[in-house]
Amino acid sequence: MVDDMKIHAIEKEVPGVREEDFKSHLNAVKLFVRIRKEFSTMSNEIENTAGGHLSPFERIKRTNDAGVEFWSSRDFSEVLSYGDYRNFEGVIEKAKLSCFNSGHRIEDHFVDVTEMIEIGKGGQRPVITVLLSRYANMKRNRK
Repeated sequence: MVDDMKIHAIEKEVPGVREEDFKSHLNAVKLFVRIRKEFSTMSNEIENTAGGHLSPFERIKRTNDAGVEFWSSRDFSEVLSYGDYRNFEGVIEKAKLSCFNSGHRIEDHFVDVTEMIEIGKGGQRPVITVLLSRYANMKRNRK
């Protein structure tokens, strides 16, 4: 959890930062901590699976032709019980910012793609999905 001493230390290190910007960043950090806890729980499920059962994280994993693992943001939103994908898009944007702030290239871990989803009577429509690397998924655990 982010404690007040750390917050004050950050304020002193970055003089001239507007209070609104700082509070906005602090709220993002708090959200990030909450997400990290959710993913930490998921990470523990991965490590503690036994008897040949796959964790939800492993069940939604995809692998490309080169053997590289990745996950769909839409699948993740369902596993994490987001009722509406639009609510999960903000989480992805914050994860991208965190990735950038930690010195990683966003495009190495987050790839926007268009997927076709089924709609009534065999029809399809395009939707934007973000494909996530393992780092993108687990980043929130390590911060």
